[in-house]
Amino acid sequence: MNARVRLSRSSSSYWRITFENPPLNVMGPQFVHEMREVITIIEADEHVKVVVFDSAVEGFFLNHSDFLADFEDLKTIPQGPTGLEAWPDILVRITRAPVVSIALIRGRATGNGSEIALACDMTFVSADDIGGELAQAYGYVNRALPDAELDGFVDALATRIAGFDKWSIANTKRLVNASLPPDVEIAAGWDTCMSSVTRPVTQARLKTFFQMGFHKPGEAEDRLGAYLGRLGQ
Repeated sequence: MNARVRLSRSSSSYWRITFENPPLNVMGPQFVHEMREVITIIEADEHVKVVVFDSAVEGFFLNHSDFLADFEDLKTIPQGPTGLEAWPDILVRITRAPVVSIALIRGRATGNGSEIALACDMTFVSADDIGGELAQAYGYVNRALPDAELDGFVDALATRIAGFDKWSIANTKRLVNASLPPDVEIAAGWDTCMSSVTRPVTQARLKTFFQMGFHKPGEAEDRLGAYLGRLGQ
């Protein structure tokens, strides 16, 4: 299978994780398997200190789940080492990993992409929809930058952090993470999400949404929020 998650090393201490599942960068079971492998590699490496998550798909950082996939394939992936189901396990492990994680967002970060952004230690954007500046005002991201400056800013910051002592990075993260919710709350959210997808009302709305152009390149995906608002009309 073609890799949907690509790992590259700018140096031994500075890595890039690139999402590449065109045309819409949706998250399906294979993506979850590959992410789990990448996170395990990060956790096991004693040299890496900073990881930047980005995208190779124009217009999409990471999108919603793949609703054309069999959700049973996702639900039957074994629980991870945190004891959580596969996807929330990955998110928690990103948060707890003894490295600085940075989301570089250019394009849509919907659903699973939003979860990745929130799991990371820092997020820098040049996105639309909820625009970068508004997201910064909400405290959702660290900073919004002009698109031409985004890559250079994140690369310079990641390179500087990669020069720090890893012990200091890991212990700073440990102290910050003490304020995060317990895993039982994360598990409850995941269980509710999985149950909601199978409800008849959800399935009916998904059917209508597909008829409007959901899940394929076009305006429904480009203006997802506006089209969601039409479902109840």
